[in-house]
Amino acid sequence: MNKGNGPTELIHGTPVADGKWHRVAVDFNPSGIGITVDRQEKTISLPSGGNRYLDLADTLYIGGTELNKRAKAFGKGLKSGDVSYKGCLRNMMLDNKELGLPDVKISQGIVVGCVWGFPCIEADPCVSGGVCSQLGVSSFKCDCDQLSCINPNHAEDYKTYSKANLPVNLEILSSSPLLVCEGGHVLVTSDNIAMVLDIAKYGVEEDGVIFTLITPPTYGTLTLDLLTTRTEHSFTLRDIDRDKIQYMHDGSETTEDSMILEVTLVAGGGYALPGYLQGRLRFPLHVNVTPVNDPPLLEILTAKVLRLAQVRDKKI
Repeated sequence: MNKGNGPTELIHGTPVADGKWHRVAVDFNPSGIGITVDRQEKTISLPSGGNRYLDLADTLYIGGTELNKRAKAFGKGLKSGDVSYKGCLRNMMLDNKELGLPDVKISQGIVVGCVWGFPCIEADPCVSGGVCSQLGVSSFKCDCDQLSCINPNHAEDYKTYSKANLPVNLEILSSSPLLVCEGGHVLVTSDNIAMVLDIAKYGVEEDGVIFTLITPPTYGTLTLDLLTTRTEHSFTLRDIDRDKIQYMHDGSETTEDSMILEVTLVAGGGYALPGYLQGRLRFPLHVNVTPVNDPPLLEILTAKVLRLAQVRDKKI
C-alpha cells in the first residue's frame, strides 16, 4: 500500500500450500493493513502523513499484477513484487459483495474450476524415507537413496524423472495402472507405459528402449513374447506398440497387484547418450483388479454322505 509517503508491504507468512482450503481476509484502511488467515491475524500500522483517504479508482489485482506494475513494485524493494499466486480461489467478497469471473476485466492464466491436486499430501506416493516434491498442478517427484522411489502401492498415474542433478526436472516416462478383471488378461499398451522423453533427439529408437522385469507381479504373470529366446525377462517399446505384452491375473480374490520394471536406453550408431540418461531407471507398474462374482461351487468327497432335510407337503 502506498498512502503517498512510500510503499508499505505486509506479508502474513502462514504456509497455506497444504492441499486444504483456507479462509483469508484482508482489511485495509487509511491507518493500517490487516491480514487474517484462518483466524490468525497480523496487522501493521501505516506511517502518519500522506493522504487521509484511499484512492480506490484504479484496478484491483488479486493474485498478481500486470507486468509494468509488477516491475515497478519490485524496483521499490517489495519482496512479493514479482510473485504471482498459484492455486485456487473461491467465495471471493469485496466490501461484502460477491466477486467472480463475470467481474474480471483483465485476466491471465485463469480457468474455471480447481485443477490443482496435491499428491504428496493426499496419495503418499513415495517409499518410506523418500522426499515428495510437488511439480506443476498435479504431478510430483520422489527422491530417495533407493533404485525406485515410487511406492509400489501407488495406484494413480505418475511420471518418472531422471535421477541426475539437472537445472530442470527431466521427465523420462509416464505410467498408468493396468485395469483388468479378476482372472482376466489385458494388453500393456502405450496408455500404461509411455515415453515422455524425446528419444529420437538422442538417437534412440523404439528397439533401444528396453524394459526389464525386476520383481514379477504377485497375483499374476507378465507374458513376454519371445521370452524363450532371451536370457532376461525383457521387452522393448516396440513390443508394447505391437501389442506383444500382456498381464494375466491368476483369479485370486485381490483388487491390486504391482510389479517392478527397469528401463534402459540404448542409442543407435553415431550417437552417444549423455551421462544423465545412462544406466537403469527403476519404476513400479500398478494393476487395478476389478472383482468378479464367482458362481457357487459345491464339492462333495466320494467317501462322504450328503444328508438332506426331509420335506413334507402339507395341504391347508
